[in-house]
Amino acid sequence: YLCPAGKDGLWGYVSADGRWQIEPRYQKAGPFCENRAQVALSENRMACIDPQGQVLYTWSNALSFLSGDKRVGRYGDGIALRYQATGQPTVYLDFLDLQGQVIAAGIPVDAACLKPELFFGDGDGAFYRETLCFSEGLLPASLNGKYGYLNSAGQWAIAPVYEAARPFSEGLAAVCREGKYGYIDQSGNEVIPCRYERAQPFREGLAAVKPAGGAEYAWQFLHPDGSTAFVLEHRCFPAEIGPDTLVFHEGLCCARQADGWIYYDRAGTPVLTVDTWIARPFRPGRSISS
Repeated sequence: YLCPAGKDGLWGYVSADGRWQIEPRYQKAGPFCENRAQVALSENRMACIDPQGQVLYTWSNALSFLSGDKRVGRYGDGIALRYQATGQPTVYLDFLDLQGQVIAAGIPVDAACLKPELFFGDGDGAFYRETLCFSEGLLPASLNGKYGYLNSAGQWAIAPVYEAARPFSEGLAAVCREGKYGYIDQSGNEVIPCRYERAQPFREGLAAVKPAGGAEYAWQFLHPDGSTAFVLEHRCFPAEIGPDTLVFHEGLCCARQADGWIYYDRAGTPVLTVDTWIARPFRPGRSISS
């Protein structure tokens, strides 16, 4: 487990005991995912490194991100996304293996579905990743405004017919049809009907959903067969619900309340209250708050 850390204006990685595993030598450093991390070697040169700091491959990273510039995203299932800006609504993806070799190329998708993020928000626009990546062999993506799932060969394993699609987790993925969310399996079968206003991913056998037409703050948890596991007794603020909130990690999940954050166990019982602005899941055995 390595965490990016800065010292004297440069970035490296520390291990869980606080020691430098990779000495600070990068202009920026992103988190490791599947033993790969993105680092900035210079203002416009990026690299993918392994946990020993070995550079596996590099690419240019122009600040402007004009037509023709390329970006490489984080890894999922041993595959990273690379795409080239075209200035058009449709862009073309390449799939890279762990060594940076192309395994599928020229796959058209909507640029809007890639949801780019900057790691540090320092305004220079230099450090980028994709928020979407492969999960359980499939990649949620859209074409002509409709979402489906691509396989590692760049083919549509599940046709793009949905209004939104989330990554697969524990064999199920949340999708949106006619304004409501439900869950499909990897064959595209709708195993939990699309009838919820919002839906979180399955983790540790449970997923949080907000019933349609219910109270603004009402959430409940489902089993994979669609049956209700429990209903939260406390109000959860929807503006504070991100990809990691109301998602179980190590037997606990967290949600924003009026006076802080509450962690729930798998029975829906509040077990810990934190008076803080931000809280994160326990991974592994620890949570982050500020």
